[in-house]
Amino acid sequence: MSPWIDVSVPLSASTPVWPGNPRFSAKRHRSIADGDMTNDTYLAFDCHTGTHVEGLLHVEAKGAGPDSWPADLLITQVVVVEIDPNAMEVSVNDIPEIPPAFRGLLFKTSNSTRDLWANEDFQNDFCALNESAAEAAAAQPHLTAVGIDYMSIQSPRASIVVHNTLLENSISIIEGLDLRSVKAGGYEMLCLPMLISGSEASPCRVLLRRISEDVKEMEGMTQ
Repeated sequence: MSPWIDVSVPLSASTPVWPGNPRFSAKRHRSIADGDMTNDTYLAFDCHTGTHVEGLLHVEAKGAGPDSWPADLLITQVVVVEIDPNAMEVSVNDIPEIPPAFRGLLFKTSNSTRDLWANEDFQNDFCALNESAAEAAAAQPHLTAVGIDYMSIQSPRASIVVHNTLLENSISIIEGLDLRSVKAGGYEMLCLPMLISGSEASPCRVLLRRISEDVKEMEGMTQ
């Protein structure tokens, strides 16, 4: 059994999308069953569908996108933080100080305990960061990634300041994680965004491998 946990959301016509965005579609334009020599599939979807990363270009006209990042930026150690399942926002009190060897914070919230990914329709009562949480995360200079277990890092009750605060401080955003089977603790993360020139966001595959159950045990760990 592999120690790696795939926390990516599969893309299909039933994958929930942000209101107003087109659903994922896949169409065979060549088919062996129809007499073609190969099967070839045409895909159509918004870059913010399923598991994806966002760069500064998402909120600033001249910002950089994920295609400008080092390829290994999101191959790092992260801490999965489990939020009170009754909480509807991630606030400043939920942001731990993590050891410098760790570069990411991933939040498992009521989105996971309420199984929001099981519903193909968008759920507007999702849990995500408020402004104070974003500011507390941005205050940790070694942090390069923050992730959430539904479609947006920004609480429905918060403002675009959440995105701006993180991205303007060179903290990449990972949205659309499936953390339902993940426990709190320290993990190695492999996250490789697709290399799409000029895009503000990019679909990605994210894998986690557990390395610690207790943040206190992480103090002596190095990358």
